[in-house]
Amino acid sequence: VVLDQVIAQHADLLSRGAIFIDATDAGEQPRLLVALSQEITDGHGRTADRAFAFTELLPDGTARNAGPAPYLDYRPATPAEAQAARALLEQSWLHDGGEAPALDWAIREALPEHLRQARDRLLPAVTRTRAQVEQRLKHEINYWHAQAGKLQQDLAAGKRVRHKPDKARNWAEELEHRRAKRLEELDKDASLHPRPPVVAGCALVVPVGWLAEALGATGPAPMRASDGYETDRRAIAAVLRAEKELGRIPEEMAHNNPGYDIRSLTPNGHLIHIEVKGRRAGAQDFYVSRNEVLVAKNRGDQHRLALVAVHPDGPEHDDLRYLIDAFADTEFGDLKTEGIVLNWQDAWTKGGAPL
Repeated sequence: VVLDQVIAQHADLLSRGAIFIDATDAGEQPRLLVALSQEITDGHGRTADRAFAFTELLPDGTARNAGPAPYLDYRPATPAEAQAARALLEQSWLHDGGEAPALDWAIREALPEHLRQARDRLLPAVTRTRAQVEQRLKHEINYWHAQAGKLQQDLAAGKRVRHKPDKARNWAEELEHRRAKRLEELDKDASLHPRPPVVAGCALVVPVGWLAEALGATGPAPMRASDGYETDRRAIAAVLRAEKELGRIPEEMAHNNPGYDIRSLTPNGHLIHIEVKGRRAGAQDFYVSRNEVLVAKNRGDQHRLALVAVHPDGPEHDDLRYLIDAFADTEFGDLKTEGIVLNWQDAWTKGGAPL
């Protein structure tokens, strides 16, 4: 029931024709966010597992994984923004609604992963049950077959018996039938197969950089996520260097990875998740998405908010500070809030050397 409510909520948020604004993307490439409902059935024909998958379709026809709930980082378009974005709806790559490439992506990538996760979660329980059934019923079957032989010997010796040998054999045969039937049911429990995915909704996602260009203005500072590609790359590079100097093994995530930019393996085998924010000198604020805050809160002291001050004189002058568990006290009173804008200098003052 809870999953049905979640699916209904996803479908409502991603109604066809919706326009979302990505305040974290200063680029100019729009994409189509498509939500797909996936279902795994067992050999009984029952639904064993259900899930939602999200893909973003790009103008060049490629599709990429959008993460578990990407729309949480977006906000609805204002009337002026929606009016400007409607020009995109005339582009040829959006004419078919994106269903065909989205379904192709789901069949190639999302469904196999969903099936693997369902098998990893469900099959161990089936295996344990099978072992218990085999152990218990095999013991009882052997017992009653042995009893039938003993009763037969007692009768032949003229002894009085409580049960006839045939009755003991019948009990053993009935238990064998029960075992076979139960194992057949368990085989069906373990026979997991994906059903074809279904498109549940879609929305046009417009980056704030495209809007700034389309509206002929730079837009207010809080709308801007970063200072551009070069700033982002220098910030990521500075954090990767710092992590290596700390003796950790950092790995940069894909650009669209939800919630964090780098994960770093410590010498004792723990993972640190790092969200990187880079700004040029003079920046007043920076944007943190809802997903980024939630990941930070879930990771606690295993999360770092890395602030990188990108210097105009070159990378060798860039400065870096870390905040540990930066959003422990952050709460979203409004569930529709897609993110928060923070003062750069305040956050910088709270930060310290990489740790």
